[in-house]
Amino acid sequence: MTSSKATLRVGLIGCGGIFRLSHLPSYQALTHLASIVAVSDPHDPNRIEAGTSLGLDAGACFKDPGEMLREMKLDVCVIATPHHLHREQLLAVAHAGVACICEKPLVLENGDLLEVDAAFRASGKDCSVVHNYLYTSGMQAALADLKGESPYFAQTRAVFSKAFPAPANDWRFDRDAGGGALNDTCYHEIYLTEALMGSPVTEVQGRIRSARFGRSADDLVEIHFTHANGQGSNVLVGWCLPSPGAEHFITVYGNDRSWRVAGRGRALTRFDRIGGAWQDVVSSPAFRYMSQWCPRSSGKAERFASVGVGSACTP
Repeated sequence: MTSSKATLRVGLIGCGGIFRLSHLPSYQALTHLASIVAVSDPHDPNRIEAGTSLGLDAGACFKDPGEMLREMKLDVCVIATPHHLHREQLLAVAHAGVACICEKPLVLENGDLLEVDAAFRASGKDCSVVHNYLYTSGMQAALADLKGESPYFAQTRAVFSKAFPAPANDWRFDRDAGGGALNDTCYHEIYLTEALMGSPVTEVQGRIRSARFGRSADDLVEIHFTHANGQGSNVLVGWCLPSPGAEHFITVYGNDRSWRVAGRGRALTRFDRIGGAWQDVVSSPAFRYMSQWCPRSSGKAERFASVGVGSACTP
């Protein structure tokens, strides 16, 4: 196992939007734990910009991720590419004997998941999917406050008022590329709701559809979950619902108190029957290096780097 005090050598596959918005600032805040030493992207502008931002030599910037895995000595590989590319890239990382953090969803089919799991088990290396919003300060505070509680219902709503019509070249509206509100955004609301309920999902009822955009991928998701403890939760996610901006709320109801997580953990309030009003819950960042602008992945990355490659394979 790599010591948590060692600086991990990270290779990154995919240098597009999520790299610029999340992974780059996250790892720049964690240089004492990990350093991106190589990047791979077939799109020249993305690859060149990433290399320049990281101060990498041209020899550490690759078009082909397979070449990067062969040429560079890596401890961890981060996959931040469109969903339909994950399976092939995950298998390449496993066969190279490198641990991996992959953007969600890990893969698109159950059979692919079993194949990837077998490959990493055979390699003896870890593979972790990015359940990044579990590590925002509001979520960490909510989970701590809910210990010992038995919530009986949760209501989750995430609204994105995406531009209409959607750009023709946006893979997120392409079902074959793994796009859609369910795979791309509702994924976060699902694992957050399950975590707050404190009980795994055992039954799913729902409806997904393209309500407005008319593309192959869904833009409206309505789900009801039954949890192992018999309690329930509802999740609504829409790309097509009119709104002045993105809205994310999860309200969890207990016997005498309720909790509301806003912005996927940017804020947490609590209601108590005795007080009769919602009160702000004071919480500090769950991880020291989680800044206001990159709370999404830095907490996840810090956890992975801090525990050491070889000791954790959880979201």
